[in-house]
Amino acid sequence: MELAQNGRHDPEIARHMWQNYLTLFSGVIAQTVARLDPETPFWPSSPSADYEDTSGDFRMPDAKNLSESQEYMSGDMHNYAVHAPEEYEQYFPRFMSEYGWLSFPDRQTIRTYTEPNDRTSITTPVMRAHQDGEQGNADILNAVVKRYGQPKDLDSLVYLSQVMQAEWVRIGAEHLRRNMPRTMGSLFWQLNDCWPGATLSSMDYEGRWKALQYYTRRFYSPILLSPHIENSSLAVYVISDKMMPVQAIIRLRIMKPDGAVLDEKSQTVVVPPLSSKAYMSVPLAELQRISDSATSSTFAVTDLIVGEKDVYTRVTYFAPNRDLQLPKPVIHAEIVKKGGSLQVRLRSNTLARDVYVSFGDEDARLSDNYIDLLPNQERRIDLLGKTDIKRLQASLRVISLEDSIAPAEAQSQHK
Repeated sequence: MELAQNGRHDPEIARHMWQNYLTLFSGVIAQTVARLDPETPFWPSSPSADYEDTSGDFRMPDAKNLSESQEYMSGDMHNYAVHAPEEYEQYFPRFMSEYGWLSFPDRQTIRTYTEPNDRTSITTPVMRAHQDGEQGNADILNAVVKRYGQPKDLDSLVYLSQVMQAEWVRIGAEHLRRNMPRTMGSLFWQLNDCWPGATLSSMDYEGRWKALQYYTRRFYSPILLSPHIENSSLAVYVISDKMMPVQAIIRLRIMKPDGAVLDEKSQTVVVPPLSSKAYMSVPLAELQRISDSATSSTFAVTDLIVGEKDVYTRVTYFAPNRDLQLPKPVIHAEIVKKGGSLQVRLRSNTLARDVYVSFGDEDARLSDNYIDLLPNQERRIDLLGKTDIKRLQASLRVISLEDSIAPAEAQSQHK
């Protein structure tokens, strides 16, 4: 459509291309969808307003005070204009049909297209060839360093790139869900890959799950707990896509890295169907007082409890990632049998962020991964499709954010 309308082609070719476009998307595909699945609406293109005019800009200074003149903005939006994930919160589309960020594939997948000398740097010819954008690898590294600090090595950069991507999309997705009912849907780009490289996918070319794929099941959960710092307060939202009311308890704890609870609040709520609302708000000044101003080493843990079961838990920090002063965790991990299946059991002496469990050359998949471990609380994760416990235990590897960042004295440009 763009090629046909921007005048770069002969007018007759442009007219022919546009007619074919309409025939395919508004004719053949629309009619086929209507015949095979009449209950599902069909959207002819992306981004689009069904051939009506759009404003081209869904950015607004105050989403809570929309004027009637702003309501004409319609259709869906693609957004790759942000330079930091928090910038998503400047946009309020009706439907976000594309957004996302790059990450490297799993290190096992990288080994399928590289030799050892190719993995010495992200600037080697092979690593650069397996990257869509000319500056893509540098963009990944720069974003990681800005948000987390200098990676220790290439494996650490691969891991951090996936955590960065997952956080990037999560921040956008949660903003869009909090913006219900103005925004009623979002699709990040993309699910999978047609070649092995550093891309925006949540699963790499070999089908291995990146951090984003695990995160996706959380931030697109039918009922979502979304703490958000706004208006100098920590607001705790609950967003529900369920069709029936949900009775729940929101619990907020201010905690030190060793697990000591400095303050705790609870509130019983009834979450209406198809809703987004902040049910609890705590001024940051109060949190600073509770933390004795040590906001770089304290954090909030919010839980959503339904029927005496924690269905959602989130950790929120009061300082940027690079400024957090958290001790390096000691994580104990073991594989145990439970009936006819296997579990990985994890426990940490202190808060451990984005804990990633892998098995070297053993291609085992877990029911969950890239998780936060609260101090001295056991987490159990199911192992899927593997039964050789000795081989898995021998190859078991666990890392966290604190394990992947170079010491302060080594924070120099990654080569």
